[in-house]
Order: sequence, then structure tokens, then C-alpha cells
Amino acid sequence: MDAEYDAIAADYDITFKALPYRIFIEEWSVLQTLGDVEGRSILELACGTGHYARRLRQRGASRVVGVDLSPEMIAVAQGQEAQSPQSIEYHVHDVATLDLGEAFDDVVAVYLLHYAADQAQLDGMAQSIARHLKPGGRFVSYQLSPVPLPSNEYYEHYGLSFNLPETFGDGQVFSFKALLGDTWSPPLTVHYWSREALTAALERAGLADVRWDSPTLNPQGRDAPNPEHWQAYLDHPHCLVLSAVKS
Repeated sequence: MDAEYDAIAADYDITFKALPYRIFIEEWSVLQTLGDVEGRSILELACGTGHYARRLRQRGASRVVGVDLSPEMIAVAQGQEAQSPQSIEYHVHDVATLDLGEAFDDVVAVYLLHYAADQAQLDGMAQSIARHLKPGGRFVSYQLSPVPLPSNEYYEHYGLSFNLPETFGDGQVFSFKALLGDTWSPPLTVHYWSREALTAALERAGLADVRWDSPTLNPQGRDAPNPEHWQAYLDHPHCLVLSAVKS
């Protein structure tokens, strides 16, 4: 999976402009759920090129650490840090086996758990999340919906194209492509996990108050030329906001 993202690392930040849902729905929903981060320490897992890490520092987080499996993604993030220093620390590591030896006020993971290929890796990711959270700390993620997606073409209007399996079961592999400017990315592999499997993995790891919330639209997004532009996505979002609290 890291090789797939290595291949698109240089163009990954384009998705925040080419795919407006990422700002007006995804980012808005994640940050609204996370709430005030002023003075808080935050670990971002599956940080990619550091978009959210930078946003969290801009919103007042006192310490931000980013971790991603892709060396090329981290190289882009470190390049951004060198160009515009924000005191963000980045690491290349598999989240399922990560142990930084410290705990944070919050853990953020926009797109993570659906990259777990099997139950052992899913449990490893959940345990890593819990390991790096202080008691009472919050985990917030934008997680592939446990409700099977409508069709391969449903999200093409929003810059996503799926190659869905005929049936959905825990660990089932499938792929999607994202629009990068004027071209589509190579297929990117993900795995389906049910609400029950994901909730159980987080609870086994020591997280509680597991919530699944539908994403919402930033009021600024309502200024789109077509008022109905967002409705199909909001009716069937490809991801939900998953959150939990360290017991």
C-alpha cells in the first residue's frame, strides 16, 4: 500500500483543490468533531503530506506529530516543513506497530482503518491509537462507510471512482481512484470493515463511546453554483466521522 501512495505523493495535495468535498465536507466535519485544539498535543496517523498536521498547528495545537507508511508522502511533508517551519515532527512507520513512547491529548486519522488488510492489522492499528492517547483523549477519523457504497460511478461527480466487490465482508479488498488535477490516480487498495468489526476492535483496545456520525457541509460550501451539488454525497457519504474516547 505504501508503494501506491509513493507513486502519487508529489500530486497528493492537489486533491484538496481538485476534490472540493475534502475541504467543504471532510475537513470541516473532522475539525468540527475534534473541536478546540488550542494548546493540545496531537498525533496524526496516516498523515500523508501533512495537510491536517499543518491545519492543526494553525488552529493552535501546541505539538503535532505526523506518521505515515509512505516515505514519499513523508518526504513531501518534511519539504513543506522545511519551507514553512511549524515545528511539526514526521515519522515513517507502520501504524499497526507504532510506539513513540508518549501519549497525546488527541489522535487524528483521516483515512486509516480501511487500510487494515486483516484482523491482526486492524487490532494493531486500534491498539496503537489507544497506546498513544492520554486517558480521556479523543480519537477522530474519517472512515470508509460501513454501509456498502451505491455504485462504482456514484462519486465520479466528486472526483472519486470505485471498483467495488460483488459482496462485502470484513477484510474484503477493493480499490478506488481519485482525480488528481486532470488525470485519475492509479488504483488505490482499501479493505471493507463493518461497523461491528471496527467498533469491537476499538473497544478491545481500550476506547469507549465509539460514535459514527454523518459528515456535514461547511456553510461556505453552500455557495456552490448549483445548490444541489453536495446533496448526493451527503445522502450517501463514502466516509463517516468515527470517534472514540480513551477509557
